[in-house]
Amino acid sequence: MKPREQLGSRKFGATLSAGLLALAGVWISFFSSGSSFGQTAALGGMISGTVTADHGVVRAFRVKAKDTGRRITYTVFTNKGRYQVFNLPTGSYEVSALQEGFESPIQRVQLQAGGSGTADLALRAKAPAAPNMEPVDFDAYLPPGRGRDIYMNRCSGCHGLRLSNMMTRTNPSALYRSEEAWRNAVHRMFDQGYGGEQLLPKLPTGLPAADRETLIQYLAANFGEDSRRRDLKVDQPVLDEDELAEAIYVQYELPPGRSGGGTNWPSRVSSTIWFSGGTAEQPAIMAMDLNNLEYPGRFREWPIPKPASGGSYRRPQHGLMEVDGRIYWVELRGTAVGELDPKTGEMNRYPSPSGAGLHTIWADSKGRVWGTSIFGPILVVMFDTKTKQLKEWDPAPGHKAGGWYGVVADQQDRVWVAGTGDGVLANFDPKTEKWTTTTPPKFRLDGSAGAESGAPRRPAFDSKGKIWYTMTGANAIGMYDPDTGKTKAYTIPFRYSNPYGIRADGEDNIWSDLGWGQSEYTGLGRFDQKTEKFTFFPYPELGDHNAQLQVDAQGTTLWFGTGRPGQLTSFKPKGNVSPLRSGR
Repeated sequence: MKPREQLGSRKFGATLSAGLLALAGVWISFFSSGSSFGQTAALGGMISGTVTADHGVVRAFRVKAKDTGRRITYTVFTNKGRYQVFNLPTGSYEVSALQEGFESPIQRVQLQAGGSGTADLALRAKAPAAPNMEPVDFDAYLPPGRGRDIYMNRCSGCHGLRLSNMMTRTNPSALYRSEEAWRNAVHRMFDQGYGGEQLLPKLPTGLPAADRETLIQYLAANFGEDSRRRDLKVDQPVLDEDELAEAIYVQYELPPGRSGGGTNWPSRVSSTIWFSGGTAEQPAIMAMDLNNLEYPGRFREWPIPKPASGGSYRRPQHGLMEVDGRIYWVELRGTAVGELDPKTGEMNRYPSPSGAGLHTIWADSKGRVWGTSIFGPILVVMFDTKTKQLKEWDPAPGHKAGGWYGVVADQQDRVWVAGTGDGVLANFDPKTEKWTTTTPPKFRLDGSAGAESGAPRRPAFDSKGKIWYTMTGANAIGMYDPDTGKTKAYTIPFRYSNPYGIRADGEDNIWSDLGWGQSEYTGLGRFDQKTEKFTFFPYPELGDHNAQLQVDAQGTTLWFGTGRPGQLTSFKPKGNVSPLRSGR
């Protein structure tokens, strides 16, 4: 065990800035109740109206009521061309609609306590852009072969089925490049990591040279400068207006100037949400007070000093968890577990003995913080918050796990991690302190069995202890029952949805982030275990994505973060209902 490294302290300031939530996702851990909308402003107001369009049918269009003073936006959906936004605080609102292919006016409404306002919106269709990409099926987009197998197993989890990433998702033409450019891109990813930064020096990348060359040649042959411009032909999900009309997103805008923020996994303690943020130049641990709706006073910050021992300072904090009043995080680049005492501002680091780049985080009931690595040694890390000791395991010796992507501790404190490379689930038994692994079957994009894709990612558990996970590249979510040893996959009813994060709510509905890399449909998918039916809830912003979902203590509200624009977002599937119906 290396000695801990003192980072210094910073007092809890009264007026501090907040960091942008990066696109990689947000952690939230809920330990007590609290209103999703805050407590300090009077609730009970309502804005309603109609939405019309000069072309096509208005079906489940987004309507956004932005509280301009507090910079909080309430997003709901139309039902038969009408909308209602219930339970709004007093304030000045800008009301508009958001729908792909349309322009919306902005109507201003001044809402008094318990009052109501009306805003009718007449949308105009935009002139369609000239198509420059031919829509094709998956095999025409990514032709079968060894190169595709490597891409699906080692790359698609982050870059999607369309070879998309944060830079090219809105400009697919940028994918078409020379062999030299592809060679540089592949070497940069496996040797240096994000942004060309040396990620973990002197550690193996895990991709053999022969496979690397095969991948380069495949990409150059199919996405070269002279290749046919094409894109995946996607389905449009069916929208249930009755379901959507009762749903509401509440988006808490972060202060500007934080576009370089780290990844983001908030942890909710009482009425405070903790999250990682700051900027690339000054990463920070952030807090948002749900009892204070005012902007920017609801945000506070503890900057993270640079490690005295050196190492990467870019995005040091990846995921956050609260344990006994202290905040813990894992470092994707700094290869350590961090600790913050909010009362004193003192910060400590506990470096990984092996130098593992830690990715996701979870806390069990014994106060132990677990993290997984996706860079460097393929390990799982446990930090005991009471003894301050850190321990590491290789859960699956002999496996080429390619990174452990996600960790949870279930009701029995059994720890579950997902290995994206070999497609295994590993389980740690706290009684025996031994790891076991299971390999769920893989499934093709059409839901049929096959070895092409479907590695598990980001496990979750429901109230019965069943383990759920998204299946990278398989257009499905998977379930493993530890009691029976049975596995099952459920195909999502539209192609190429590429699910990412996953979580169970209080009624054991399974929620997952859908559409990673697909700007045509991005949103939340709800899987009802009783009916085995999927319901699609579009995100409040076009092309949004979050890597991790969390559910509050009551099991009724989901939280996540996004980076376009930077904000914390709560989602309540049954939150937009009349106060009479909600019991207020």
